[in-house]
Amino acid sequence: MPVRSYEEKDFDYLVEMDEKCFLHAWSPKNWESSLKMEQYRCYILEEHGTYQGFLLISEALDEAEVLKIGVLEEYRGNANGAKLLKRAFEQWKEDGIRTIFLEVRRSNVSARTLYEKMNFEEIGVRKRYYKNPIEDAVLYSCQQFPLEL
Repeated sequence: MPVRSYEEKDFDYLVEMDEKCFLHAWSPKNWESSLKMEQYRCYILEEHGTYQGFLLISEALDEAEVLKIGVLEEYRGNANGAKLLKRAFEQWKEDGIRTIFLEVRRSNVSARTLYEKMNFEEIGVRKRYYKNPIEDAVLYSCQQFPLEL
């Protein structure tokens, strides 16, 4: 399976992917501190030695949150985001997670479509949450894991 747990050797690639995927990428220091947190897990999508994407999640009790998910532009449209999320769902089932939360820019239609296909339901909006450009965040939750993983 091309999705695996983060390893220290991935750090520079992870930071680089974040910078390529997001206007407001995290600093290396933010990544370092997050990756040290016990409740955070990071997954890497790598095929044939090529880094293609990543997923950062957090867990607390029976809840989880998708903190960051990114797939490099040249690897989008091949269900790579779904591969990352499927790996997380496997972990969440194992860990007894019952509810997953995430937020996404209203304009990110491809991500929203993916989340909805994976049983996430829109639960609210944070007005003007994102900056540069200013945009609403759509909030999602999932309590019913996809049947096919």
